[in-house]
Amino acid sequence: MDPSLKDADDLDEEEDDSSDEEDEEPKLKYQRLSSNVVEILKRDSASCMGIHDKFLAMGTHFGVVHVLDFIGVEIRRLPTNTTTIKALSIDDSGEWIASCSDDGKVCIHGIESNDSFQYDYGRPVMAVALDPQFGRGKKHQQFASGGREGVLFLNHSGGWFGGRTETKLHQGGEGPVYAIEWRPVHRLGQRPWSQGVRY
Repeated sequence: MDPSLKDADDLDEEEDDSSDEEDEEPKLKYQRLSSNVVEILKRDSASCMGIHDKFLAMGTHFGVVHVLDFIGVEIRRLPTNTTTIKALSIDDSGEWIASCSDDGKVCIHGIESNDSFQYDYGRPVMAVALDPQFGRGKKHQQFASGGREGVLFLNHSGGWFGGRTETKLHQGGEGPVYAIEWRPVHRLGQRPWSQGVRY
């Protein structure tokens, strides 16, 4: 038999071998956070994370936001809420961070300044999203929030004497609002509810 002629089964096996090589997943490179993170996690546990080009932010079950560098060294500690932090949002400039919690509060802190705002909704808040340009002036100092009752709110300036106004953007029967994504192109983006995703 001519060695250049191969059986159809042999060809299938060769194809399977080459496809296995192609389908191999890339290896993930990672580095464990060390330094202050180890100490933080000995006395508290992480409930959520926020990532920016400049830093990491970790929300905890004790209601504290830890701002960390990429090695794990704590840059700033923000005691924001009294219960588990459900979500974090960081503006594009990395100058502001917002947290929300079951205690009904949305807390917004300056990362490099001592400026802070606190809004008490009196009901659990499970999701928050800062305007990506939050640090660019009063026009952009707005945020969206939502919670267990399934209502999506926009908190923005525009009230009497420069006060704040809360606008109900959506109220439906879809269930709780678990996450909000705000992108500069289309303002408010996806809002996942327990029964689907809204745009």
